[in-house]
Amino acid sequence: MVHRLFAALMLLVLALAAGDGGAREWKPTAQSLAENYAQIVDRRSPHEVVFVMWLAPELLPDGPESAIARQILDDYLVIAVIHADVSKLGEFSFRKIEDLTVTTVPNGTLKPLLDDAVPPVVAGTLSTLRGVFG
Repeated sequence: MVHRLFAALMLLVLALAAGDGGAREWKPTAQSLAENYAQIVDRRSPHEVVFVMWLAPELLPDGPESAIARQILDDYLVIAVIHADVSKLGEFSFRKIEDLTVTTVPNGTLKPLLDDAVPPVVAGTLSTLRGVFG
């Protein structure tokens, strides 16, 4: 399940990276700005890539159907991190990320929520997001 999520996120990154060659939008929307600035792709070599994506509320469409998910992404920091090796045949193998430290300017180092500490509504929303990206 986790590997499929990472593979789906990687496909999303590749699709976004293959966009319009870097042309700036005339009147960017909040969603397009979030798509441009909420991700980092570090191609360390032709066979290694690191992808970091912050799930910003602006990535979701406005409307009542996504209001709860947008509120959760306002309240919680959700980060996807992928460290993959790519074979010569284009097959991805994903490294397990053991130690991830997130530091923000106003709050210092953030602590991750363990599975049993995640509120049910947040867990349900994250499950839905995993389904979207999976």
